[in-house]
Amino acid sequence: MRRTLGAAVAVPVAVVLAWALPGVAAARPVWTDARSLASPGGNVRVHYTTTGVDAVLIGDLNGDLVPDYVAEVAAVADTTLGNLASRGFRAPLADGTLGGDARFDIYLINFASADGHFMGETCSGAPRTCSGYIEMENDLVGFSYPTRSEGIQVLVSHELFHAVQAAYPGDLPVAWSEGSATWNEELAFPAQNDFERLIPSFLAKTARPFERSGAGFGDLYPYGAALWPHFLELAHGAGTVRGVFELAPMDFLDAADSVLRGKGSSLGVAFAEFTRWNLMTGERSDPARGWPAAASWPSVPLEPALAGALPLSGEVWIEGLSARYQPIDVEAGVGAQRLRLTATPGGGAEVALGLYVWDGRQLGEVVEGRAEAGGLIAEVTPGAATRLFAVVSGVTRGKALAPIALKLEVAPATSPSPQPGGDGGGCAVGAGQGGKTGGSSAGGALLLLVVLGGALLRSRPRPTVTAHGHRPQS
Repeated sequence: MRRTLGAAVAVPVAVVLAWALPGVAAARPVWTDARSLASPGGNVRVHYTTTGVDAVLIGDLNGDLVPDYVAEVAAVADTTLGNLASRGFRAPLADGTLGGDARFDIYLINFASADGHFMGETCSGAPRTCSGYIEMENDLVGFSYPTRSEGIQVLVSHELFHAVQAAYPGDLPVAWSEGSATWNEELAFPAQNDFERLIPSFLAKTARPFERSGAGFGDLYPYGAALWPHFLELAHGAGTVRGVFELAPMDFLDAADSVLRGKGSSLGVAFAEFTRWNLMTGERSDPARGWPAAASWPSVPLEPALAGALPLSGEVWIEGLSARYQPIDVEAGVGAQRLRLTATPGGGAEVALGLYVWDGRQLGEVVEGRAEAGGLIAEVTPGAATRLFAVVSGVTRGKALAPIALKLEVAPATSPSPQPGGDGGGCAVGAGQGGKTGGSSAGGALLLLVVLGGALLRSRPRPTVTAHGHRPQS
């Protein structure tokens, strides 16, 4: 995450290697004054020292001769593991008697440039699974968490999920590794606000392909990518994320597509809906159709508005799984006419189009683009409203950056009159949203795409990354 020094501005730090190489044991901390506490639930052992640079806070309000900080870490670990078990996730792999017994080990140390990580220690198999341990900050002095208790909840629930990830075979792209670990914080301790603090890092980069690897030092986008598993569970039901992990070592996007198809959807359909939920943030928030608490979230970046007399023309660029949000301002007096927006992809782009009327208070029903003559067409009658929003969503990973030409004009008198949220005809690629509890107002409508030069869904070699689990300081 980030390090804030007192009230200073957050300083990004590196996301660094946190997995040991397969077959190479990581070096566990060694102290002359080594102490440990078994958690009340018996699943975790917290290791600490009261002397030297790694000394923990020694406050002991209940007089049990165990520092309160240590006891709180142990209790939070028990709560987290119980929560994960109740949701059906695998337990972290046992490490034998390393650390003194079979309990999962957490070591409290003084970090210089982070606040916690999971260390893969004993790895086996191909693809590998790993047992290991957590190292986390010993006192959280100087960190930006609102309270020490919140910091403990965030760190323990985040890093324990990395230990759970290691129980599934294969390596994970950083956006899925860190995004799902941050999502787990919200599930285990919903009152903490780390999830909300990281959302802007994702929403600010909606044009970035979701399948792209992490950008390196200080890149918080993968943590804000917690929005994707959050969406999967809200839109497609509890257990969807676990279903993706159970298909490991399959690529996480291929696995998501498989799970979603079992629910009557697909990766392309779901990702397009996800991008539309992201339009419904800030002043456009609509809990009935999207995120339940997005009014306080920042807006996604908007393209420069198209404005002036009709016809209006513009262009957006799409790469891979990503989205562009195009506002269109129409002149007063044309709202009684039916207006047609045409999106024409170039360069082999595969996109979905959703068109909304915005009356300054609420988004209207989405009108799906229908495939026609090499493009996507959506038509609306704005009425008194003078702003439209077009969401252009890239729905196939790995697609190169390509232009999408946009043109708004008065619809021909002979054109069909599509229903809001309806498919309007065209080439359907996915069925309605099975098991959804909210989202776009399409009500299970088919998502319509223009496919130029390839199949909608294609696999690719599994990406390999060298960064897992190490949290930059917050």
